[in-house]
Amino acid sequence: NIQISLTKITIFIPARVKTTRKESAQPLLVLPFFKNSRVCAARTLVQYLNSTKLIRGPIQDLFVTSRPSTKAVTTQLSSRWVKDILWASGVDQQFSAYSTRHASTSAALRGGVPIGTVLSTAGWTSTFSMFAKFYNRPPLSDNAGYANAALNNN
Repeated sequence: NIQISLTKITIFIPARVKTTRKESAQPLLVLPFFKNSRVCAARTLVQYLNSTKLIRGPIQDLFVTSRPSTKAVTTQLSSRWVKDILWASGVDQQFSAYSTRHASTSAALRGGVPIGTVLSTAGWTSTFSMFAKFYNRPPLSDNAGYANAALNNN
């Protein structure tokens, strides 16, 4: 369910996710290739797929364990990984893996992405109330200086 082109990687999500209604389209993840390879999720994914090709075998899941009994990573383990990365990146421990949805959708809207695009990308209906009530939150602090320093100095 992963298609790689010259400009982007498209990941089709075949299984219904928590936010998907029967009559709505399935979510689709698109990762563009950035010129700066140090911050390019698409290049990182290609490298990961290449490095796990031999141990993956018949496993169709994206993330696999690296131990000798290779198997698909559980949702609990992937959630712990995200939380560990958030913590190591300096994000307050009160935030979980699920908090990334809040943060990314709110940041996209603040960055000028049209509300319709934010809602459809996140797999929500066109009604704005759920997003406005629970997800569109102001940041705890303006950390753009941190991100700019980290990405421009590398």
